[in-house]
Amino acid sequence: MGIVLRQSLSNSFSSYAGLAIGALNTLVLYPLAFMPEHTAYYGLVQLLLNYTLIISMFTGLGMPQVLIRFYKRLEEAVRGHLTFFALLVPLFILLPLAAAILLFREPLAHWLTQNPEDELLLFRYFPLLSITVLFNVYFEVLASISQVHLRSVLPMFLKEVGRRSVVTVLIGLLLLDWIDLHSFIWLFALLYPIQLIVLAFVLLRRKRIRFSWGWRPLPLRSLLDFGLFSFLTVGGDLLLNRIDQLMIAKYVDLEHLAYYTIAFFIGNVINIPQRASAGIVKPLVVGHLENQRWDELREIYRTSSAGLMVASGLLMVLIIPNLPQLLELLPVSIVGGTTVVVLIASGKFLSSSLGLNSMILSMSSYYRFTLMINVGMIVATVLTNLWLIPRYGIAGAAGATLLVIVLNNIWKTAFVGLKLKLWPFSASFFWILPWVALCTGISLIYTQWAVDPWWGIPLRSLLCGSVFLTPVLAFRAVPVLNEWLKGWARR
Repeated sequence: MGIVLRQSLSNSFSSYAGLAIGALNTLVLYPLAFMPEHTAYYGLVQLLLNYTLIISMFTGLGMPQVLIRFYKRLEEAVRGHLTFFALLVPLFILLPLAAAILLFREPLAHWLTQNPEDELLLFRYFPLLSITVLFNVYFEVLASISQVHLRSVLPMFLKEVGRRSVVTVLIGLLLLDWIDLHSFIWLFALLYPIQLIVLAFVLLRRKRIRFSWGWRPLPLRSLLDFGLFSFLTVGGDLLLNRIDQLMIAKYVDLEHLAYYTIAFFIGNVINIPQRASAGIVKPLVVGHLENQRWDELREIYRTSSAGLMVASGLLMVLIIPNLPQLLELLPVSIVGGTTVVVLIASGKFLSSSLGLNSMILSMSSYYRFTLMINVGMIVATVLTNLWLIPRYGIAGAAGATLLVIVLNNIWKTAFVGLKLKLWPFSASFFWILPWVALCTGISLIYTQWAVDPWWGIPLRSLLCGSVFLTPVLAFRAVPVLNEWLKGWARR
């Protein structure tokens, strides 16, 4: 348990440090370096990143998940064969994909965007996907090997902190005119082979990689079945969260994708409490489901829903009223930023408020329905983006994202409720929800003082946060919060 606790704390540090560095890059350094003269290049970087993540997930064919599930279950003598299998299988897609990207770069660039200037950029740099995808796939495979040996700190640090820190340095070099845009794009792509080399070197030095030729001793049918389901499910989740950005690049342009990325990052801050609690709650959910402790699971479901609603609601009350002045502090003007932030933040707040519906469904005996739901949501996302983006630009993409989040959460909540008789609703739920909306709306109308943002934002945050939290604490909406505050006050 000691090693698990230490690595959980280390991984938490990497996550929050990576978030802070990502915020610095996204909100300050990227705009300073790329906007307004080279905004399309910033959009290009984000598009390459999105395609790298999505294509890597599908071309990996679920091998990282297969390693995590089966490595410890197999006999020690067979584990080397599993490593060989996991390294070999992705090549059946990676090699033809790399050839297709190189041979059909012109029609691919034309298909990916309708903007002639962006098409030239994609024609020039899209072949870099052959590098980023290849090395990212094998990084994830080696990260899974590291994880099964209870050594998850290094791959987490490389992904969350290392890569973002190097990007910070690269942007600094660009601002100092020590490198040009072309060099920046190439060095950005080379981050993927570098992080793979570092991880592989450490694993080989510690003798964590066991490699044996052949796959005959392996239960191939079970491996392939689980891998297929895993890459469709996990890849579907990732695609669902990235379609809007891909379609902005196609139907608008890379410049507006850059604006959308910045505004989306701000709105997505609302989701931090849900992401932070997932690692803590997941083992409890799994244990209660396996042992059919429905009363305990029902209590966690309702308590987490109310707690996440308060935490995310507080962020809503702090961010939305301050949004005009927050956007003023950015180095450049974000076209359509306010609408995108409000729509994305609203969707993330709803997702947090309904708590653990996705986790319970994916961990239950009905986990295969997750794939069906994902397919339906992907179709809905494509259709709504096709409808709204041509009409409203990046605001339309944010509106489509909000609509799909609402549909997704309604469907999953209803499915878990009807099949498992578990609902996230408590007495607190039905008054916290309108209270968040009321506080946000009133604060947005009555706290827009024409004062300097550097002291106006903290003052407005203190006032709005106090007004929001007072009834939450007075009526004990989340009793554990009251108990924690009492304990903190006593100390």
